[in-house]
Amino acid sequence: MAERQPLRDASQLFLSRLNVTQPYAENLARRLGAKIPQLPDNECLPVGESFAAGYKLAGRIGQEPSTGEVYALVKGQRLVHLVYIRHDKDDPAAAPAWKLVADTLKVEPPADLPPGAAMSGRVVSGGVLNGRAISKPPPWPYPAEAKNLLVQGTVSVQIFVDETGKVVHAKAISGHRMLHAASETAAKRAKFSPTTLCGKPVRVTGVITYNFVLQR
Repeated sequence: MAERQPLRDASQLFLSRLNVTQPYAENLARRLGAKIPQLPDNECLPVGESFAAGYKLAGRIGQEPSTGEVYALVKGQRLVHLVYIRHDKDDPAAAPAWKLVADTLKVEPPADLPPGAAMSGRVVSGGVLNGRAISKPPPWPYPAEAKNLLVQGTVSVQIFVDETGKVVHAKAISGHRMLHAASETAAKRAKFSPTTLCGKPVRVTGVITYNFVLQR
């Protein structure tokens, strides 16, 4: 399954994974009677020269032991989902066809894709990333205007971390607007341990939060 609209940036990828991939995996988990998966993705599947991150869920369909797999990757500038659901007894017969799909999958990019706009398929969703930061400088100093107006609260920032653990994109997605700029600046200074999947370095999308509290 491929999304019709092309992905243009990391923000779109993050939202697509959050709003499409995760709900689908949760619905499949309920169907199987399996534990509902949480981000980050815990499985990987080789797809041609790339790979897809996703979930492998074990449970039952009817009375039969069954397994469902959901993977997502960027292919042809679109978010593509690979889904494989079967009774476990049928896996030996179905596995060759599943492998053939993964080995030969091709998705043509949009004809109007601007030069240099291609997005790497090696991107995984990391959920809330606060606990994975090895350095998380606070948003300091407190924004003067917000301080004068007694504005405080929590700001969530969607970030894009490269293969080395450096934040290369940060965009506030919730919280008071007066606190957005300081949060984005702080998020860009954060540092994370490099993430690997299938033994290869990957980029990570996720959310980092900042709490603004005025001192009495």
